[in-house]
Amino acid sequence: MLASERERLENWDRYRINIGINETGEPRGITPVYWKNTATAYNMDTPNLYISKDDLADEEIMSLISKFGVSGCYIFCQLNDYSFLNNFKDIYDLTICDGVNLKDLSFLMHLDNCDMLTLKNAHLKNLDELVELQAIHKCTHPRNIVLYNCEIDDISRLVDSNCLFCEFIVYNPKDRNERERWKHVSKMTSGYYELP
Repeated sequence: MLASERERLENWDRYRINIGINETGEPRGITPVYWKNTATAYNMDTPNLYISKDDLADEEIMSLISKFGVSGCYIFCQLNDYSFLNNFKDIYDLTICDGVNLKDLSFLMHLDNCDMLTLKNAHLKNLDELVELQAIHKCTHPRNIVLYNCEIDDISRLVDSNCLFCEFIVYNPKDRNERERWKHVSKMTSGYYELP
């Protein structure tokens, strides 16, 4: 962990904190916004603290962070294990920018407050955990989903369920034209955007 970020963590005087995770732990200047609704975008935040992916294995650092309510978690690098998220039960906004190693979304089952989920570059068999979570929380979480360049093999359970999302946004490469497929997901606001 960078000395400047360590000092920030040790002197943090509020309960809520937002963390960014990247290769080096150096603060980034920009956090992308993928939401269509202004209200949803306003519910996003930016990291107050940056850690490196190696810091996830440091028990002392993780113990210090766990004293706070991590409400935003923005992961900007590839990770092999997402189980550390189980320690952050207060996550409201979760962004995984390089989900190539994601096998499933089982980690979401421990995040009772997660309302906004952004996944980039993931290949998943299905999104069944979203259906299960909405059943548990009576359609309150997660309500806002962004899938950016994600390949999802089977969305039948998502389409056939009673799930209703406030916002469901899909960004796909032009050659993967799935506009028709995704329009069957129940949502109040949708967006389907083609990437170059």
